[in-house]
Amino acid sequence: MKAFTTKGSDSSDALIPPFSDYVNSYLMVAATAQTVAWPVGSKFCAINGQGDYYCKANGTATVPAANTTDGSVSAYNPSQRSRSDTEQSFSIISPTAQVIVIEFWGGSNS
Repeated sequence: MKAFTTKGSDSSDALIPPFSDYVNSYLMVAATAQTVAWPVGSKFCAINGQGDYYCKANGTATVPAANTTDGSVSAYNPSQRSRSDTEQSFSIISPTAQVIVIEFWGGSNS
């Protein structure tokens, strides 16, 4: 798996990842959460959908249906994420049927 380093060779921030060699697609059924397992060795991902979607680590993603002010809402259309040391998977849900593509990279987030 290709690495995606967060620091450039001169210690500057690296903002543009290389093309990934590990890409998955998910055919989403409306309002049905799917679990996305982090591939072995992966540390970062980029998530792209044809429409809106929500993601949640350490729980099941939901589409908000009311005001929630306790910090427990799923993230709305996150584009890139890094994996925590204990995270094995995350959940994704879409209010509509669509295809979501997720690219993964290995590497270090330090």
